[in-house]
Amino acid sequence: MAAQPSAVRELDLPPCSIEAEHAVLGACLGWPDAYPRVCGQIGAEDFYRDDHRRIWRAMDAIGRDAGALDVVTVSELLEKCGELDGAGPPHLAHDVDHRGLGAHADVRRGQSRNAGRARP
Repeated sequence: MAAQPSAVRELDLPPCSIEAEHAVLGACLGWPDAYPRVCGQIGAEDFYRDDHRRIWRAMDAIGRDAGALDVVTVSELLEKCGELDGAGPPHLAHDVDHRGLGAHADVRRGQSRNAGRARP
């Protein structure tokens, strides 16, 4: 079997679902009842992208304290922790734009979690 060209090998990604990650984050930012439904079943390690892991950790910290999850509170915590770069308001707003995909947050949570656990 012929080896893959290097350009093709560079495109290979480990198991992940970026769309599901956006949907979970967007649902939790946009719907108050979404975070409690998924928080104990998914963790930062289930997200492929580093910015998504940082956003989830901030959301989890706020959510565990029963705080309001929205773009402002998550951005403020990320800034306070020095992790805002690449995960701030524009990125969070993009996730909120995907909240329609999170209408079934439990399913999307499962997709993200399963993809995360399939990675080595």
